[in-house]
Amino acid sequence: MRKRVLINCSNHPSFSWSSGQKEGWDEIIDVPFPNVEPEWDTNDKLYQDTVQALWKAVTDVILKKEDESVFLYVAGEYSVCYEMFLRARNWLLPVVVPTTKREVVETKNADGSTTKSSRFEFVRWRIIG
Repeated sequence: MRKRVLINCSNHPSFSWSSGQKEGWDEIIDVPFPNVEPEWDTNDKLYQDTVQALWKAVTDVILKKEDESVFLYVAGEYSVCYEMFLRARNWLLPVVVPTTKREVVETKNADGSTTKSSRFEFVRWRIIG
């Protein structure tokens, strides 16, 4: 049976994940998501170089793990995520996203204001491509 490898392309290193998030993966490889300046347009060289460097880091892992089942999780700045999703699709690389349950607690404060807090609980990975 082929090993299931997850490329975690985010700013949430897998060492901080719950055991449920890690379950089902034989190996998780962290590829840090880059800093993307809000002033950059998608045609700016710095933006394009950043996307290309990130994709190269991902493909380096894919090529080393070619005999294994590799999946990509990407989370970060939206336009770069979109670029990564397009590239993954062209490579027929399955992309996964975490699904969560959200629990919202509203508290009425003494001054009449309301405080809302959310807690997210990981449920499972969903394959989207």
